[in-house]
Amino acid sequence: MKKLIFLSFIISLIIVGCNSSLDSFENNTLNPNLSSNNDVIDGIQLVDKNTLSYSSLNSLKPLNSITTTYNTNNHKTTLSMFVKNSSQAITYTINFNNELWKLDQEDAILSTRSVINSKNLSLSDINSILSDLEIIFENNSLTASDQILYGISAAISSFSIAKRSKIDPTNNGCSIHPGFLVGKSYLGCQEDLIVSKIDINNILNEYESQFGNSQNISSIRNTLQSNSSMDISFKDIYSSINSTFNSSNTDCKKCILGCGSSHGCCGNYKGCCYYVHELCYIHDKICINCKPKWFCLPSCKPGELKLIKDPFTDIKDGEYKFPVYNSFIKYNYVTSYEFINDQNIQYSVYITEIDNKYYYFTFEGNKIIPDGYYFNNIDNYYYKVTNGSIVEIGAKTLICPDCLQPNITPEPFSIN
Repeated sequence: MKKLIFLSFIISLIIVGCNSSLDSFENNTLNPNLSSNNDVIDGIQLVDKNTLSYSSLNSLKPLNSITTTYNTNNHKTTLSMFVKNSSQAITYTINFNNELWKLDQEDAILSTRSVINSKNLSLSDINSILSDLEIIFENNSLTASDQILYGISAAISSFSIAKRSKIDPTNNGCSIHPGFLVGKSYLGCQEDLIVSKIDINNILNEYESQFGNSQNISSIRNTLQSNSSMDISFKDIYSSINSTFNSSNTDCKKCILGCGSSHGCCGNYKGCCYYVHELCYIHDKICINCKPKWFCLPSCKPGELKLIKDPFTDIKDGEYKFPVYNSFIKYNYVTSYEFINDQNIQYSVYITEIDNKYYYFTFEGNKIIPDGYYFNNIDNYYYKVTNGSIVEIGAKTLICPDCLQPNITPEPFSIN
Protein backbone atom coordinates (compact mmCIF):
# COMPACT_ATOMS: atom_id res chain seq x y z
CA MET A 1 0.00 0.00 0.00
CA LYS A 2 2.76 2.44 0.94
CA LYS A 3 4.49 1.69 -2.35
CA LEU A 4 1.32 2.51 -4.31
CA ILE A 5 0.78 5.74 -2.40
CA PHE A 6 4.42 6.63 -2.91
CA LEU A 7 3.92 6.12 -6.63
CA SER A 8 0.81 8.27 -6.55
CA PHE A 9 2.79 11.07 -4.91
CA ILE A 10 5.41 11.24 -7.66
CA ILE A 11 2.87 11.27 -10.42
CA SER A 12 1.13 14.17 -8.66
CA LEU A 13 4.24 16.31 -8.89
CA ILE A 14 4.50 15.73 -12.61
CA ILE A 15 0.87 16.66 -13.21
CA VAL A 16 1.21 20.09 -11.63
CA GLY A 17 4.22 20.71 -13.85
CA CYS A 18 2.27 19.76 -16.93
CA ASN A 19 -0.43 22.29 -16.04
CA SER A 20 2.14 25.04 -15.48
CA SER A 21 3.92 24.09 -18.68
CA LEU A 22 0.69 24.28 -20.65
CA ASP A 23 -0.25 27.70 -19.24
CA SER A 24 3.19 29.02 -20.11
CA PHE A 25 3.01 27.43 -23.54
CA GLU A 26 -0.42 28.91 -24.33
CA ASN A 27 0.56 32.39 -23.18
CA ASN A 28 3.74 32.50 -25.20
CA THR A 29 3.20 30.52 -28.39
CA LEU A 30 -0.16 31.48 -29.88
CA ASN A 31 -0.11 34.05 -32.65
CA PRO A 32 -3.62 35.50 -33.02
CA ASN A 33 -2.92 36.52 -36.61
CA LEU A 34 -2.17 32.96 -37.66
CA SER A 35 -3.96 30.65 -35.23
CA SER A 36 -7.63 29.68 -35.26
CA ASN A 37 -8.89 26.48 -33.67
CA ASN A 38 -11.70 26.20 -36.19
CA ASP A 39 -9.31 26.62 -39.13
CA VAL A 40 -7.17 23.78 -37.83
CA ILE A 41 -10.05 21.49 -36.87
CA ASP A 42 -11.72 21.96 -40.27
CA GLY A 43 -8.51 20.89 -41.97
CA ILE A 44 -8.22 17.58 -40.08
CA GLN A 45 -9.33 14.29 -41.59
CA LEU A 46 -9.24 11.11 -39.50
CA VAL A 47 -9.80 8.38 -42.10
CA ASP A 48 -9.68 5.71 -39.42
CA LYS A 49 -7.95 5.41 -36.07
CA ASN A 50 -4.64 4.62 -37.81
CA THR A 51 -4.72 7.28 -40.54
CA LEU A 52 -4.78 11.01 -39.84
CA SER A 53 -4.16 13.88 -42.24
CA TYR A 54 -4.27 17.65 -41.98
CA SER A 55 -4.25 20.25 -44.73
CA SER A 56 -4.18 23.93 -43.78
CA LEU A 57 -7.13 26.05 -44.90
CA ASN A 58 -5.17 29.22 -44.16
CA SER A 59 -2.47 30.05 -46.66
CA LEU A 60 -0.70 32.25 -44.09
CA LYS A 61 0.00 29.36 -41.76
CA PRO A 62 3.53 27.95 -41.79
CA LEU A 63 2.27 24.37 -41.31
CA ASN A 64 0.95 23.35 -44.74
CA SER A 65 0.07 19.71 -44.17
CA ILE A 66 0.70 16.63 -42.08
CA THR A 67 0.02 12.94 -42.68
CA THR A 68 0.38 10.31 -39.97
CA THR A 69 -0.26 6.61 -40.56
CA TYR A 70 0.20 3.44 -38.56
CA ASN A 71 0.82 0.36 -40.71
CA THR A 72 -0.69 -2.69 -38.98
CA ASN A 73 1.37 -5.01 -41.21
CA ASN A 74 4.86 -3.74 -40.39
CA HIS A 75 3.87 -2.09 -37.05
CA LYS A 76 5.42 1.27 -37.90
CA THR A 77 4.08 4.80 -37.54
CA THR A 78 5.17 7.25 -40.24
CA LEU A 79 4.66 11.01 -39.99
CA SER A 80 5.26 13.42 -42.86
CA MET A 81 4.98 17.21 -42.56
CA PHE A 82 5.32 20.06 -45.04
CA VAL A 83 6.03 23.59 -43.87
CA LYS A 84 6.10 26.86 -45.80
CA ASN A 85 8.83 27.59 -48.35
CA SER A 86 10.03 23.99 -48.40
CA SER A 87 9.40 21.19 -50.87
CA GLN A 88 11.12 18.58 -48.69
CA ALA A 89 9.01 16.84 -46.04
CA ILE A 90 9.92 16.61 -42.37
CA THR A 91 9.52 12.90 -41.57
CA TYR A 92 9.48 10.79 -38.43
CA THR A 93 9.16 6.99 -38.14
CA ILE A 94 8.52 4.88 -35.03
CA ASN A 95 9.17 1.14 -35.23
CA PHE A 96 7.10 -0.66 -32.60
CA ASN A 97 8.56 -4.09 -33.43
CA ASN A 98 11.48 -3.55 -31.07
CA GLU A 99 10.76 -3.92 -27.35
CA LEU A 100 13.21 -1.07 -26.76
CA TRP A 101 11.61 1.30 -29.30
CA LYS A 102 11.16 4.01 -26.67
CA LEU A 103 14.90 4.23 -26.09
CA ASP A 104 15.42 5.05 -29.78
CA GLN A 105 13.31 8.21 -29.67
CA GLU A 106 15.83 10.63 -28.17
CA ASP A 107 18.19 10.30 -31.14
CA ALA A 108 15.25 10.39 -33.55
CA ILE A 109 13.87 13.62 -32.04
CA LEU A 110 17.26 15.32 -32.13
CA SER A 111 17.71 14.30 -35.76
CA THR A 112 14.28 15.74 -36.62
CA ARG A 113 15.15 18.95 -34.77
CA SER A 114 18.16 19.35 -37.08
CA VAL A 115 15.90 18.99 -40.11
CA ILE A 116 13.50 21.60 -38.69
CA ASN A 117 16.39 24.00 -38.04
CA SER A 118 17.40 23.69 -41.68
CA LYS A 119 14.00 25.06 -42.75
CA ASN A 120 14.91 28.56 -41.47
CA LEU A 121 11.56 29.03 -39.72
CA SER A 122 11.10 32.08 -37.53
CA LEU A 123 10.19 31.80 -33.84
CA SER A 124 6.70 33.00 -34.74
CA ASP A 125 6.44 30.22 -37.35
CA ILE A 126 7.52 27.57 -34.85
CA ASN A 127 5.06 28.86 -32.25
CA SER A 128 2.25 28.70 -34.78
CA ILE A 129 3.16 25.15 -35.83
CA LEU A 130 3.31 24.02 -32.19
CA SER A 131 -0.12 25.53 -31.59
CA ASP A 132 -1.58 23.73 -34.62
CA LEU A 133 0.00 20.42 -33.60
CA GLU A 134 -1.47 20.66 -30.11
CA ILE A 135 -4.92 21.38 -31.54
CA ILE A 136 -4.58 18.39 -33.90
CA PHE A 137 -3.52 16.16 -31.01
CA GLU A 138 -6.28 17.27 -28.64
CA ASN A 139 -8.99 17.12 -31.29
CA ASN A 140 -8.12 13.47 -32.06
CA SER A 141 -6.94 12.35 -28.63
CA LEU A 142 -9.95 10.10 -28.01
CA THR A 143 -10.39 8.75 -31.54
CA ALA A 144 -6.91 8.21 -33.00
CA SER A 145 -4.81 5.19 -32.00
CA ASP A 146 -1.95 5.51 -29.51
CA GLN A 147 0.43 4.82 -32.39
CA ILE A 148 -0.84 7.95 -34.20
CA LEU A 149 -0.72 10.03 -31.02
CA TYR A 150 2.87 8.94 -30.38
CA GLY A 151 3.73 10.26 -33.84
CA ILE A 152 2.12 13.65 -33.25
CA SER A 153 3.70 13.98 -29.80
CA ALA A 154 7.08 13.27 -31.44
CA ALA A 155 6.46 16.18 -33.82
CA ILE A 156 5.49 18.44 -30.91
CA SER A 157 8.64 17.45 -29.03
CA SER A 158 10.85 18.07 -32.08
CA PHE A 159 9.42 21.55 -32.67
CA SER A 160 9.62 22.32 -28.94
CA ILE A 161 13.39 21.73 -29.07
CA ALA A 162 13.60 23.89 -32.19
CA LYS A 163 11.81 26.64 -30.29
CA ARG A 164 14.18 26.40 -27.32
CA SER A 165 17.26 26.42 -29.52
CA LYS A 166 15.91 29.44 -31.41
CA ILE A 167 15.82 31.36 -28.12
CA ASP A 168 19.04 29.88 -26.74
CA PRO A 169 21.25 27.91 -29.18
CA THR A 170 22.84 26.01 -26.27
CA ASN A 171 19.44 24.73 -25.10
CA ASN A 172 19.06 22.27 -27.95
CA GLY A 173 18.98 18.86 -26.24
CA CYS A 174 16.28 16.40 -25.23
CA SER A 175 16.27 14.25 -22.10
CA ILE A 176 13.42 11.82 -22.74
CA HIS A 177 10.84 12.12 -20.00
CA PRO A 178 10.82 8.96 -17.86
CA GLY A 179 7.03 9.12 -17.68
CA PHE A 180 7.05 8.22 -21.38
CA LEU A 181 9.35 5.28 -20.76
CA VAL A 182 7.02 3.70 -18.19
CA GLY A 183 3.74 4.39 -20.04
CA LYS A 184 2.53 7.38 -18.02
CA SER A 185 2.76 9.93 -20.82
CA TYR A 186 3.33 10.43 -24.51
CA LEU A 187 6.67 11.43 -25.98
CA GLY A 188 8.20 14.53 -24.44
CA CYS A 189 11.49 16.06 -23.30
CA GLN A 190 12.12 16.88 -19.66
CA GLU A 191 13.39 20.31 -20.68
CA ASP A 192 9.99 21.28 -22.13
CA LEU A 193 7.94 20.55 -19.01
CA ILE A 194 8.21 23.69 -16.92
CA VAL A 195 6.78 23.44 -13.41
CA SER A 196 5.81 26.15 -10.93
CA LYS A 197 8.04 25.93 -7.85
CA ILE A 198 5.04 26.82 -5.70
CA ASP A 199 3.11 23.87 -7.08
CA ILE A 200 6.05 21.52 -6.54
CA ASN A 201 6.45 22.67 -2.94
CA ASN A 202 2.75 22.08 -2.32
CA ILE A 203 3.04 18.57 -3.70
CA LEU A 204 6.10 17.87 -1.57
CA ASN A 205 4.21 19.07 1.51
CA GLU A 206 1.33 16.77 0.65
CA TYR A 207 3.67 13.85 0.19
CA GLU A 208 5.47 14.45 3.48
CA SER A 209 2.18 14.74 5.37
CA GLN A 210 1.38 11.18 4.29
CA PHE A 211 4.74 9.44 4.16
CA GLY A 212 7.28 11.64 5.91
CA ASN A 213 10.51 12.95 4.50
CA SER A 214 12.99 11.05 2.36
CA GLN A 215 16.43 11.61 0.88
CA ASN A 216 14.90 12.20 -2.55
CA ILE A 217 12.39 14.75 -1.24
CA SER A 218 15.18 16.64 0.54
CA SER A 219 17.21 16.64 -2.69
CA ILE A 220 14.28 18.09 -4.64
CA ARG A 221 13.76 20.82 -2.01
CA ASN A 222 17.45 21.76 -2.15
CA THR A 223 17.19 22.05 -5.93
CA LEU A 224 14.13 24.29 -5.65
CA GLN A 225 15.87 26.56 -3.14
CA SER A 226 18.98 26.92 -5.27
CA ASN A 227 16.92 27.90 -8.34
CA SER A 228 16.21 31.66 -8.40
CA SER A 229 13.38 31.60 -10.96
CA MET A 230 9.68 31.09 -10.27
CA ASP A 231 9.55 27.95 -12.43
CA ILE A 232 11.76 24.94 -12.89
CA SER A 233 12.12 22.33 -15.61
CA PHE A 234 11.37 18.72 -14.87
CA LYS A 235 14.91 17.92 -15.98
CA ASP A 236 16.28 19.86 -13.00
CA ILE A 237 13.90 18.03 -10.65
CA TYR A 238 14.78 14.64 -12.10
CA SER A 239 18.51 15.40 -11.99
CA SER A 240 18.29 16.13 -8.26
CA ILE A 241 17.33 12.52 -7.46
CA ASN A 242 20.16 10.22 -6.50
CA SER A 243 20.14 6.46 -6.31
CA THR A 244 18.84 4.99 -3.07
CA PHE A 245 19.06 1.42 -4.31
CA ASN A 246 21.70 -1.12 -3.40
CA SER A 247 21.01 -3.62 -6.11
CA SER A 248 22.78 -6.97 -6.02
CA ASN A 249 21.95 -7.46 -9.68
CA THR A 250 25.23 -7.15 -11.57
CA ASP A 251 23.35 -6.02 -14.70
CA CYS A 252 22.29 -2.84 -12.87
CA LYS A 253 25.52 -1.81 -11.20
CA LYS A 254 25.94 1.07 -13.65
CA CYS A 255 22.30 2.16 -13.40
CA ILE A 256 21.93 5.46 -11.55
CA LEU A 257 18.52 4.53 -10.12
CA GLY A 258 19.00 0.77 -9.83
CA CYS A 259 17.05 -1.91 -11.71
CA GLY A 260 13.60 -1.57 -13.16
CA SER A 261 12.63 -4.45 -10.90
CA SER A 262 14.15 -2.92 -7.76
CA HIS A 263 12.01 -2.02 -4.78
CA GLY A 264 11.48 1.72 -4.94
CA CYS A 265 11.34 1.87 -8.74
CA CYS A 266 8.16 2.97 -10.47
CA GLY A 267 7.10 -0.04 -12.51
CA ASN A 268 8.63 -3.47 -12.96
CA TYR A 269 10.65 -3.98 -16.13
CA LYS A 270 13.98 -5.12 -17.50
CA GLY A 271 17.10 -2.99 -17.43
CA CYS A 272 17.75 0.23 -15.55
CA CYS A 273 15.13 2.01 -13.47
CA TYR A 274 13.81 5.17 -15.15
CA TYR A 275 11.54 6.43 -12.38
CA VAL A 276 11.61 6.34 -8.60
CA HIS A 277 8.38 6.66 -6.68
CA GLU A 278 8.71 10.25 -5.52
CA LEU A 279 8.95 11.32 -9.15
CA CYS A 280 5.98 9.16 -10.13
CA TYR A 281 3.95 10.86 -7.43
CA ILE A 282 4.96 14.27 -8.75
CA HIS A 283 4.01 13.22 -12.30
CA ASP A 284 0.56 12.04 -11.25
CA LYS A 285 -0.18 15.23 -9.35
CA ILE A 286 0.96 17.37 -12.27
CA CYS A 287 -1.26 15.50 -14.75
CA ILE A 288 -4.25 15.19 -12.43
CA ASN A 289 -6.16 17.75 -14.53
CA CYS A 290 -5.09 16.06 -17.76
CA LYS A 291 -3.16 19.03 -19.21
CA PRO A 292 -1.36 19.33 -21.47
CA LYS A 293 -3.08 16.54 -23.39
CA TRP A 294 -0.21 16.05 -25.79
CA PHE A 295 1.86 14.85 -22.84
CA CYS A 296 -0.68 13.53 -20.32
CA LEU A 297 -3.07 10.79 -21.31
CA PRO A 298 -5.68 11.78 -23.93
CA SER A 299 -8.25 9.47 -22.29
CA CYS A 300 -7.41 10.96 -18.91
CA LYS A 301 -10.31 12.08 -16.74
CA PRO A 302 -9.67 14.60 -13.95
CA GLY A 303 -8.64 12.68 -10.86
CA GLU A 304 -8.30 9.40 -12.76
CA LEU A 305 -4.99 8.22 -14.20
CA LYS A 306 -4.33 5.35 -16.58
CA LEU A 307 -1.30 3.85 -18.27
CA ILE A 308 -0.74 3.94 -22.02
CA LYS A 309 -0.41 0.39 -23.31
CA ASP A 310 2.88 -0.17 -25.11
CA PRO A 311 2.10 -0.84 -28.81
CA PHE A 312 4.89 -3.45 -28.76
CA THR A 313 2.64 -5.67 -26.62
CA ASP A 314 -0.35 -5.09 -28.91
CA ILE A 315 1.12 -7.10 -31.79
CA LYS A 316 -0.90 -10.30 -31.58
CA ASP A 317 0.34 -13.85 -31.82
CA GLY A 318 0.81 -14.92 -35.42
CA GLU A 319 1.52 -11.38 -36.66
CA TYR A 320 5.23 -11.57 -35.83
CA LYS A 321 7.39 -12.99 -38.59
CA PHE A 322 10.93 -14.28 -38.84
CA PRO A 323 12.70 -11.86 -41.21
CA VAL A 324 13.98 -14.76 -43.36
CA TYR A 325 13.14 -18.44 -43.34
CA ASN A 326 14.49 -20.80 -45.98
CA SER A 327 16.95 -23.64 -46.34
CA PHE A 328 19.93 -21.28 -46.34
CA ILE A 329 19.19 -19.35 -43.13
CA LYS A 330 19.85 -21.18 -39.91
CA TYR A 331 18.43 -20.21 -36.51
CA ASN A 332 20.02 -21.08 -33.24
CA TYR A 333 17.66 -21.40 -30.32
CA VAL A 334 17.52 -22.09 -26.62
CA THR A 335 14.51 -24.08 -25.47
CA SER A 336 12.21 -22.40 -22.96
CA TYR A 337 12.92 -25.10 -20.37
CA GLU A 338 16.68 -24.69 -20.63
CA PHE A 339 16.42 -20.89 -20.64
CA ILE A 340 14.42 -20.89 -17.41
CA ASN A 341 16.95 -23.24 -15.83
CA ASP A 342 19.95 -21.19 -17.04
CA GLN A 343 21.33 -24.06 -19.12
CA ASN A 344 21.33 -22.10 -22.41
CA ILE A 345 22.19 -25.13 -24.57
CA GLN A 346 21.87 -24.01 -28.18
CA TYR A 347 20.47 -26.02 -31.05
CA SER A 348 20.20 -25.23 -34.75
CA VAL A 349 17.21 -25.41 -37.07
CA TYR A 350 16.06 -24.48 -40.59
CA ILE A 351 12.59 -22.99 -40.54
CA THR A 352 9.65 -23.03 -42.93
CA GLU A 353 6.20 -21.42 -42.57
CA ILE A 354 2.94 -23.28 -43.13
CA ASP A 355 -0.44 -21.66 -42.34
CA ASN A 356 1.13 -18.98 -40.09
CA LYS A 357 3.02 -21.59 -38.03
CA TYR A 358 6.74 -22.36 -38.16
CA TYR A 359 8.02 -25.89 -38.78
CA TYR A 360 11.25 -27.79 -39.34
CA PHE A 361 11.72 -30.74 -41.68
CA THR A 362 12.32 -34.29 -40.51
CA PHE A 363 12.23 -37.61 -42.39
CA GLU A 364 8.95 -38.22 -40.59
CA GLY A 365 7.45 -35.01 -41.95
CA ASN A 366 7.31 -31.39 -40.86
CA LYS A 367 7.20 -30.72 -37.13
CA ILE A 368 6.42 -27.51 -35.25
CA ILE A 369 9.63 -25.87 -34.05
CA PRO A 370 10.20 -26.22 -30.29
CA ASP A 371 9.23 -23.45 -27.88
CA GLY A 372 12.19 -21.24 -27.09
CA TYR A 373 14.24 -18.16 -27.98
CA TYR A 374 15.59 -18.03 -31.56
CA PHE A 375 18.53 -16.06 -33.03
CA ASN A 376 19.73 -15.73 -36.63
CA ASN A 377 22.82 -14.44 -38.38
CA ILE A 378 21.26 -11.34 -39.97
CA ASP A 379 20.06 -9.22 -37.04
CA ASN A 380 20.55 -8.82 -33.29
CA TYR A 381 17.07 -9.73 -32.07
CA TYR A 382 15.58 -12.66 -30.23
CA TYR A 383 12.35 -14.30 -31.41
CA LYS A 384 10.34 -15.98 -28.67
CA VAL A 385 8.32 -18.92 -30.03
CA THR A 386 5.35 -20.60 -28.39
CA ASN A 387 3.38 -23.36 -30.15
CA GLY A 388 4.98 -22.60 -33.50
CA SER A 389 4.23 -18.85 -33.46
CA ILE A 390 6.41 -15.87 -32.60
CA VAL A 391 4.93 -14.17 -29.55
CA GLU A 392 7.69 -11.68 -28.77
CA ILE A 393 10.60 -9.91 -30.45
CA GLY A 394 13.26 -7.91 -28.62
CA ALA A 395 16.92 -7.06 -28.30
CA LYS A 396 19.02 -10.21 -28.09
CA THR A 397 21.22 -8.70 -25.38
CA LEU A 398 18.24 -8.59 -23.02
CA ILE A 399 17.64 -12.33 -23.20
CA CYS A 400 20.92 -13.99 -23.97
CA PRO A 401 23.90 -11.66 -24.48
CA ASP A 402 26.24 -14.65 -24.48
CA CYS A 403 24.24 -16.69 -27.00
CA LEU A 404 26.08 -17.02 -30.29
CA GLN A 405 24.58 -16.16 -33.63
CA PRO A 406 24.49 -19.11 -36.04
CA ASN A 407 27.26 -19.66 -38.55
CA ILE A 408 26.38 -18.50 -42.05
CA THR A 409 27.29 -21.92 -43.44
CA PRO A 410 24.26 -24.23 -43.03
CA GLU A 411 24.65 -27.16 -40.68
CA PRO A 412 22.40 -30.19 -40.24
CA PHE A 413 19.60 -29.75 -37.73
CA SER A 414 19.88 -31.94 -34.64
CA ILE A 415 18.11 -32.12 -31.31
CA ASN A 416 18.22 -34.66 -28.52
